[in-house]
Amino acid sequence: MPVTQSEKPETGRVAYANPSPGSLRRLRSLLLRLGPDLVALVVLLFVLTVLVHSYGATLHIMRNTVTLAGVYLIGNTTVALLLRWLWHGRPHGLSSQITGTCRDWIPFTLLIVVYENLRLYTGLIRPDNIDDLLATLDLRLWGVQPTVWSQQFAHPVLTDLMAVAYALHFPLPLSLLLGLYVADRKDLFRELAAAIVICIVCGFILYLVFPAGPPRFYLTGYDPPRLPSYTGLYDVTDRTWDYANQMIVHSSFPSLHAALSTVALGYAFRRDHWPSSYRWLGPLFAMLASSLWISTVYLRHHWTPDLMAGIALGAISIRSARGLAKWLSTGSASDHTA
Repeated sequence: MPVTQSEKPETGRVAYANPSPGSLRRLRSLLLRLGPDLVALVVLLFVLTVLVHSYGATLHIMRNTVTLAGVYLIGNTTVALLLRWLWHGRPHGLSSQITGTCRDWIPFTLLIVVYENLRLYTGLIRPDNIDDLLATLDLRLWGVQPTVWSQQFAHPVLTDLMAVAYALHFPLPLSLLLGLYVADRKDLFRELAAAIVICIVCGFILYLVFPAGPPRFYLTGYDPPRLPSYTGLYDVTDRTWDYANQMIVHSSFPSLHAALSTVALGYAFRRDHWPSSYRWLGPLFAMLASSLWISTVYLRHHWTPDLMAGIALGAISIRSARGLAKWLSTGSASDHTA
């Protein structure tokens, strides 16, 4: 009997089974339970691990960094709980409240562990810094070196004010996180946390790919050679940054100070995050963030390409966190209506 066209077996093709809708729903449900912050952290740490491993290294964790992270987690959990109790009163189910608070703040604890161990891999991907390139870009963009040009405005009081502004990179997003946490806006809290995680881990990866140091360690001809300080605050904070930053000559591009302040600025203007009585929050954060951006150049900590890249990274982190949170929540809503 002749075989019709519809009956002829297909050859040379491999049939792949599509995942069942039930499997996809279960996966998305699992990711939703993890939250966008932990999902982003797991994915980006996997990328960082693969990147390091592809260059012949393996991730190591120093014991003292785990201790430091544990202290940070206890401190964050304690402060968050106290603020919530002061606002809402002490809740029932204390143990579950403590466990939930630890989960909400643990991504930032893990970031400390990653950062403290990151210096083990500086120079792994790119042994030479890109300071020459950044100095050339600054000169081509502005016709002068901005960190040198800005010294005509050097004043002891201005230097101390810039030192305060430069130190706002963590307080700005942290204050928003605490505000959302105390207000029990957990979905918005985790979206902002995801944006911070994306911003910081991507910044870490870029440190390894594009190592660069501050202009003050590269350029000469500063006048005055060291910025004047009226109260000595600048001298104290400058020494603190240099001591705390284990990758000081490898961690300028992009500027995470600029990136984190951009994330905070973006969420300070989010109308769905804050009641109408908090509309002043956006303009206030705009003033503080712009002061921080200026301070990165005035204090000779960053090249302007560092600053631009940091602002761009912050904006990308906001969009990525929004997209991830929306995808997870949309999938959950569709699952419930299915």
